[in-house]
Amino acid sequence: MCDGLPYLNPFEGPEQDRPPLSPAELTLMQEATEDDLALANACLEIEQELRQRGWDAVEHVTALAAGRHGTLPERINTLPDREAIQALCDLCEARWMY
Repeated sequence: MCDGLPYLNPFEGPEQDRPPLSPAELTLMQEATEDDLALANACLEIEQELRQRGWDAVEHVTALAAGRHGTLPERINTLPDREAIQALCDLCEARWMY
């Protein structure tokens, strides 16, 4: 994800559909090491995995609530206990409920 960073020209911006970099961003880009890029890539991969888990949870809640009437909380309240608990856990997983 950040593997291409060393190949970016920091002075290309608007013509590449990117906003120009600030002086602080230019400094960080020029000083980034391979370890920095590896860490950034690992963080981006974890972020993507968490986002996917959240969407999977939302998809599951949507499937459970489909065909029922009312708001989402009302639909969840009409579910059997086991499915309602799973729906609530899914919403927590998606960070839609705390």
